[in-house]
Amino acid sequence: MAHFTFFLHNICQREMDVVAKCDSVNFIYQNATFKILSKKGGIMMAQLKCEYPCRLDLWAKVIKAKNIQRDEQIVYDLVNGQKVPKQLCITPPDECGGPEIQVCVEDIKVRNLSTSETFICNNKVELKIEGDLIMILWTEYPPGEECFFIHTEPFTFQKSIKLQEFTPPLTAQEFLQEVDQSEVVVKNLRFDWDINGPCYDQYGHVIGTIISISVFADIIDKLGKWQDVVVFGELDPEDC
Repeated sequence: MAHFTFFLHNICQREMDVVAKCDSVNFIYQNATFKILSKKGGIMMAQLKCEYPCRLDLWAKVIKAKNIQRDEQIVYDLVNGQKVPKQLCITPPDECGGPEIQVCVEDIKVRNLSTSETFICNNKVELKIEGDLIMILWTEYPPGEECFFIHTEPFTFQKSIKLQEFTPPLTAQEFLQEVDQSEVVVKNLRFDWDINGPCYDQYGHVIGTIISISVFADIIDKLGKWQDVVVFGELDPEDC
């Protein structure tokens, strides 16, 4: 069944003086019921003026194909063409003891996450994920006390996906005719890290602590097209 993102385009086939006072309206399309919330429900600013059944002319985003990458590593270093955990040398600030004090990890977050995608020659797509790793770190300094500080590490992940890797697979002609936009969803972020001892400068002086980190995520790439969809429905009396 097609998946749609709806917004109200035309209320109904003919206007009546009856105004819906409901929290929501259910619409039936292809044996599935869709609920659109009204202004009273806090989501959509719309009033329904029509006789049963209602006819809605909707402008809908129809998903033509998907590609799902489960537990994809998006933060890493490349060594001999293989993904390995990213190595960071973290230097504590002076108030937390300076470079010779070992750093520990309290928590890691991702902020400012953004996605984009480029269509390349009607043959493949290239997605990009950018964000900032926010690392909440601490040292035991002075002895017996915890000193917290934050390290921010920007990252960029890029990947090319061929049209044949989507479900269903697309030909170049189908892609050209049926796709005019895309959406990339990133969810279920997972973090792995380890403390790997001190890091040194070229003279052998300790300058911080090595922390190796990997970030994994589920990536859903949707290819779609905006199309007209007509939906017939009636008010749900249980919501009135």
